[in-house]
Amino acid sequence: MSIEQSITLEKLLSKENKSYLCYFTAFNKPNKSLSEQIRLAKKDKYFCLSKNNQVIGFYCLRGLDENYTIPSFGLYITSENNGKGYGSLALKSAQEWCKRNLIKVLMLKVDKNNIKALHMYQKNGFKFKQNCNKSGQLIFEKEIY
Repeated sequence: MSIEQSITLEKLLSKENKSYLCYFTAFNKPNKSLSEQIRLAKKDKYFCLSKNNQVIGFYCLRGLDENYTIPSFGLYITSENNGKGYGSLALKSAQEWCKRNLIKVLMLKVDKNNIKALHMYQKNGFKFKQNCNKSGQLIFEKEIY
């Protein structure tokens, strides 16, 4: 993802309804902007989602900079494009990236009240692993073949 795309995403995020963003926790450094996190990333990956040449979201694979062997998937799609299959496409793309880079497991965290996301992740083969003591979120994993 380019810095320009990340700045566009920051603008989109700032315009979203707070109730829509209540489950969004893809930033691992909350005191840094998205564009700054992307600029500082060495192994972590950030991918832009677009439709008709317009930015509509992003997904990321984090934890690699901290030397975790299992990356954490994060996703944001604009509210107007939510529920149209872009999350599943992002998951498939992330899994393909993991395969190419010999990563065997992908994990994610999701709030137990984020029912739409829970259904999408389960539909795409993610299995509940455990509760996260720190955040209270549910941790899901999927083996990548």
